[in-house]
Amino acid sequence: MRVRLSIVVAVMLLTGVAARAQSSASQSPASRTPSVKPKLRGRDQVLRDIAKNNSDEVVQDVRGVMDAYEVDMYRLVLRVGKRYGMDTAYDIMSEGVAETRSRWADQAITDFKPSGTEVEQGLAFYRKYLGATDDEFKVMELTKDKVIFKRKDYVNAIFHACETLGLDPVTVNNKVYAPATTLMLARVNPGLKHSFIKYDGDGWYEEMIAYTPVQQTKGDAVQTGTSAAQAAKDASAPQPVMLYRFYAGTDGLSHVEKIELKDFDVHNAISLMAGNGIPTIHRDKPSPPGTDLSKLPFHPAARRQYIFNLQGRAEIEFSGGEKITLNPGDIELAEDLAPAKGHRNLILGPEDRISAWFPITDQTPVIGPLSK
Repeated sequence: MRVRLSIVVAVMLLTGVAARAQSSASQSPASRTPSVKPKLRGRDQVLRDIAKNNSDEVVQDVRGVMDAYEVDMYRLVLRVGKRYGMDTAYDIMSEGVAETRSRWADQAITDFKPSGTEVEQGLAFYRKYLGATDDEFKVMELTKDKVIFKRKDYVNAIFHACETLGLDPVTVNNKVYAPATTLMLARVNPGLKHSFIKYDGDGWYEEMIAYTPVQQTKGDAVQTGTSAAQAAKDASAPQPVMLYRFYAGTDGLSHVEKIELKDFDVHNAISLMAGNGIPTIHRDKPSPPGTDLSKLPFHPAARRQYIFNLQGRAEIEFSGGEKITLNPGDIELAEDLAPAKGHRNLILGPEDRISAWFPITDQTPVIGPLSK
């Protein structure tokens, strides 16, 4: 999860999507640790609320922004796919969607009153997320095992992006959004699965929610209801991300400050990065076998910048004496600028180390640790 989070954030910023986030590059490093509230409404509901109190012209402008954002998102998916394969690209996109929908589900489930069959419960929860009106939702077939329905995508930005970039909307939805919706429905029942059947035009999709009872294995208890939903929640919860701040001390040496970022996801990373300089991707080969880290020269940070570690591991020794090991998903805040003595790196291998470097607009160094 942490590796894929870093990859998708890196490419999002490479394509300039993050510049649309509201953030300030002039904040102090302490205040740049993000705090983003969970999203409580789906995109369709947001646009409907805007439409209630604004002119058609305003609504169309908002649609235009949403369409442009979606095209940017899928341009980055194609760029990730070109380097890592489309399945990986769709997978990391789906993880970002799943994080957002899971946050919504965590809060929505508290006041959700299920009734009917498992399929009907899943359908009701999905409609609650969509906020779909009766004229935007049509049940075509309903049995105890599945429901086939049509629903109109009120925003329809996904189809716009697919049409613009030559992607199949059903494939995209099944690769990206159906797995995220299935995870969301697990809050209701872990046997529910969502899928897309076809796109009928003008925003209308034909979709299905199917129910398969969770099978009990010999000697194991079946997880149902609240316990299964909690298990799904725990499995999808973002893992803590380590931010290592490289800083110059008053002793003229470089030191490290370890900061654990809890509940850190794509949205937090966008807020963290927005408004900063143009990023670059760096690939470093593993250090030759037998390389002695203590014999390598120290070097200060070239500039204040965030570095996302996407692949590979590195051992860092600081002139102040500390050592750390960087793993995929870790983030560096490098600001041990000259005249600090600096740090030195050993690429552990066996794979190359790939990292995304994001220069910070405000190059004013902060001396000493943030936590006193």
